[in-house]
Amino acid sequence: MRYEKITKLTYLFFIANILFWSCLNSSDKFKGRATVKTSSEDEEGNVDPSADSTGAEVKILRPSNQIFINKDFCICKDSKPAMVGNCISYCNGRNTAAKPMLYGNVSVGSEVGLNPDLVTLYGWCTKQINDGLINPVCQLEVYDGTETRYLEVNIPANSNKFTADISTLEKNKTYVITLVETGSTSNARTQSFQIRMTDYSEQNAYSDGLLKLTPVNMYSCVTRSGSTANNNNDYELAYKLYYFYAKANTPPTLPPGNTFIFCHNIDKYGATDDVRFPRLDLQEQIFNLWNDTDSRFYDSDNNTNLDINDYIRDRLLKDHGITVANNMAIFYELRWQNAPPDAAGGGNNTNNNSSSTGSGTNTNNNNAALVRLGYRMEPFLDTVSKLSYCPKQKQYNSNIPILRILKDVIGVDTEGLYMSIREPIRTSDQNGNIIAAPASYILIREGLLKKIWFYYDNEEKAIVPDDDTVSQNTIMFNWPPDIEYPLIKKSTQYTYTVRHPSQMSDQAAASNSNRTSAVPHDKKFGCIPTRGD
Repeated sequence: MRYEKITKLTYLFFIANILFWSCLNSSDKFKGRATVKTSSEDEEGNVDPSADSTGAEVKILRPSNQIFINKDFCICKDSKPAMVGNCISYCNGRNTAAKPMLYGNVSVGSEVGLNPDLVTLYGWCTKQINDGLINPVCQLEVYDGTETRYLEVNIPANSNKFTADISTLEKNKTYVITLVETGSTSNARTQSFQIRMTDYSEQNAYSDGLLKLTPVNMYSCVTRSGSTANNNNDYELAYKLYYFYAKANTPPTLPPGNTFIFCHNIDKYGATDDVRFPRLDLQEQIFNLWNDTDSRFYDSDNNTNLDINDYIRDRLLKDHGITVANNMAIFYELRWQNAPPDAAGGGNNTNNNSSSTGSGTNTNNNNAALVRLGYRMEPFLDTVSKLSYCPKQKQYNSNIPILRILKDVIGVDTEGLYMSIREPIRTSDQNGNIIAAPASYILIREGLLKKIWFYYDNEEKAIVPDDDTVSQNTIMFNWPPDIEYPLIKKSTQYTYTVRHPSQMSDQAAASNSNRTSAVPHDKKFGCIPTRGD
């Protein structure tokens, strides 16, 4: 009897083992529950580093934006600098055979410097890596705002330096330059930089080059009105206000606890703000300004005038014999709100344990501190047409002395900057009464405004203005913009009216008026570096 029990147990154990191993090896019902060898291992168990944990091959990419162009690049032509900038010492003794040559060097990021296959600019441009592509070679990508072309570039072995013959480029024209790996078609890119080739002259040999630019971003915050009772919020009305900030100076986030105002996507990220979250309706590089970190936007001699304004005044006297007032100003700072008052700790506190009615926030735009976004330039007046304008290459190369001087420090085309105010909309106060919402302002550049602006004629028909009619009518646009059908107002849009800052009473607008002459015919209040579109 005992023998039969042992035999039965042995038989059951044998059957269980068969079922166990058959389950493990089943490719239908139990696929993926156990593996003997991944496809990334060879027969001896060595792992292929180019494959991930699933056995799929991992494609190695030549990294972009890991090569940084140093600011000490120069253009030389037969021992003389051929650009505005401090290159006279560098170019001395460099014979370029009558050709303008671009000399530059780079710094590499960790993805290049710590990669034994790359290490340097030379390696990044020429070394073949395990990306399935062959014959890597770099070229100089040259963009003039309209056309892109490619030039050969020379990079010494194992170095971070480069040179290029740029004799095919035009003088007094600004180009955006990028080193691009094109030979293997990876199209990996370095950071971009700007150059502008000029004839050598003693007066600009020691200049600091073109003024630095800074992109300005735009975003919105939503303010809701309603009531709070026993930890329950009842939202009735809502409106948006728009804010601007320099890309290198991100705005502060909102403190937690106030659900009546938010500046990020609360559906995606939740109610509590965080520095990691992008701002709501973020539009990057909505326009450009001149960068306030440029040392020429300081008053180093304490004469109450910016150094750049002093430089232009001194050049007018030295080069053209023109005397102007010591306080002559071409450039002005632009200050604007970069966040609602709540971001700095302002606003009304909301007691969630009691019943209250209102927006739960301080909605007065005037209470927020103004932050310097950058610098703008005063518009110019055509003495013949009496129309205001922002200078471009045609004006820089004219016989007007101040514009020829500006060519050496600006170089790029400029466009107008305009201020606008939204049509009135409603909200509610803390007692539930319907009132007007705070004014909403938008800064808008000329290149975008002229695609969407209009005025109403006597028959209430929307008309696109020109230079003759723009000064005779109230100019408006619908926002958010619809470039394809700008004259038709959608249910999601509000109408904004263009006004010169001197025609507004808001703190931000008034602080940027700087009115020293007649209001420009189209109400632009500044000139800024164009975006090229």
